[in-house]
Amino acid sequence: MGNLSNLNKDLEVLLGSELFKLLFNCDGIKFCHLNIIINLLVKANIPFSLTFSQGTRTSSKALYLKINITPNVTLSFSISI
Repeated sequence: MGNLSNLNKDLEVLLGSELFKLLFNCDGIKFCHLNIIINLLVKANIPFSLTFSQGTRTSSKALYLKINITPNVTLSFSISI
């Protein structure tokens, strides 16, 4: 149970940070900001996945960031590049 409370505290701090506010409020984010977010997630031991989708004639290139909060709760972000 202690690990879950630590995870909740880490998530609260991360999600309230300026970097995550950038991620929440816009379609694009600088790669240096995304790199910092990834480093913070790794440091806080928060599971996530990052995938790349190449552009086609009908869709633009995008990165997809999925952060696993609990087995039933995830945060998903689509970042156009």
